[in-house]
Amino acid sequence: MKEHVPPSIEAFGKVLANKPNLKIIDFSDNAFSPAGATALSYFLANCISLEEIRLNNYGLGPEGVKIIANGLKENRRKSKASGKSSVLRRVTIGRNRLENGSATELAEAFSLHENLQEVALFQNGIRPEGIVALAQGLSKCQKLKILDLQDNTFTSKGSKALASSLASWSDLTCLNIGDCLLSDEGCKDILEKLVNGPAASKLTVLNLQYAEMEGQTALYLAENLKSFPVLEKLFLNGNSFSPEGKEAKAIKSSLLPTTLLDELDDMDVD
Repeated sequence: MKEHVPPSIEAFGKVLANKPNLKIIDFSDNAFSPAGATALSYFLANCISLEEIRLNNYGLGPEGVKIIANGLKENRRKSKASGKSSVLRRVTIGRNRLENGSATELAEAFSLHENLQEVALFQNGIRPEGIVALAQGLSKCQKLKILDLQDNTFTSKGSKALASSLASWSDLTCLNIGDCLLSDEGCKDILEKLVNGPAASKLTVLNLQYAEMEGQTALYLAENLKSFPVLEKLFLNGNSFSPEGKEAKAIKSSLLPTTLLDELDDMDVD
């Protein structure tokens, strides 16, 4: 029953919090709600050995994610007090209706964990203002390798903020911002920063599906694909140029033999 969840989570948390060899916790696909997040906060605040947190499909909502964020902040305060650097490497909080209400707190928590390498916040209903906050917070995480913000809403405002942060991530290997309505202007900003920044040399996966990219920006991508020497997967379906037109042909002819392009079978040509 709903009322049984918080005491159960609290019991787990108190037992596990001081296990020095515990590195990964996965509570995904449980209906925790904000009350469950409160119960988990003790664990998050005290388990400073934790390297990976998985909280997918967790029913947190904005208030629940705020509680998780505060737990991560306290975790960093305690690791600092013990003279240790942050060991947190991966955070996955997908499908939790994060929205904008908790983005600022979560961004602040991320900024404190300077060794983060992978962040996944897909399908959370985050709007442009929340994307701006998260991009600014994550810019402090200079070891970031994988960023998955798929199926949120950027528009040009969020895209510009993300573009500004790309220079901080010289080790970036995967950028998943598909289904995010970047806007054509936003696509161009992000591509220009990638092409002229440090991340392009290591990027292996770039997802720009359903991003509202138009023809001229697609041509710009085609002209600069040489800047991505190790790109393995490029996702462009659902954008606003013809799958049979000059833009698609230019992209296909410029791809490395080792780069896979997704099927352009749902293009918004009109």
